[in-house]
Amino acid sequence: MASITDFLGGFRGGTRVNRFKINAQNCPYLGTGDIEIHIRATSFPEMDILPFPVNYKGKTINIPAVRNFVPWIVTVMDDVRVGAGDASSNPEENLHKKFMDWSDSIVDTGETYGVRRLGSAIKVGQGDDAAFSGNGNIWTITHLDHLPTETALKTFKMYNCWPIQVGPIQLDMNENARISMFNVTLAYSHIEDS
Repeated sequence: MASITDFLGGFRGGTRVNRFKINAQNCPYLGTGDIEIHIRATSFPEMDILPFPVNYKGKTINIPAVRNFVPWIVTVMDDVRVGAGDASSNPEENLHKKFMDWSDSIVDTGETYGVRRLGSAIKVGQGDDAAFSGNGNIWTITHLDHLPTETALKTFKMYNCWPIQVGPIQLDMNENARISMFNVTLAYSHIEDS
């Protein structure tokens, strides 16, 4: 039977859920360069394989059908994006306004349908700041190892991303020591992982 000493001898401290950062590159309305987005919380994107049932001699057999990419949710700490360098919006606007403008650029609030700007990609990574090439919108989640090396544990690259929901900012006069935060739900076409 293993003792606590054996456990501690083999345990290296684990990975930490609070050691991450997210960068966006060439993101509509957020900036044309590689900028760090202040995300309070998120998770790696969720994926599943949808089954389809096949009936065979009185039994139902589930066969793998297609991979489903569940929308990705991030909690954004609202901040003024200074010098984002995107000519499509004022660089002094807050992040909530910029996400709303991005959403409006896809389907305007006065329209019921229509797509104007979708092409983008998001990169999600865990570990170091490896450079990524490619066209379009790239987002990077970097999950930092607790060691000084901060090596990559897992990397995802998400393509053709766009906001399907920009959540509200909650206002409260009783809160003196909190910054504004809001959720953004992003859809994407597929993921490459490494």
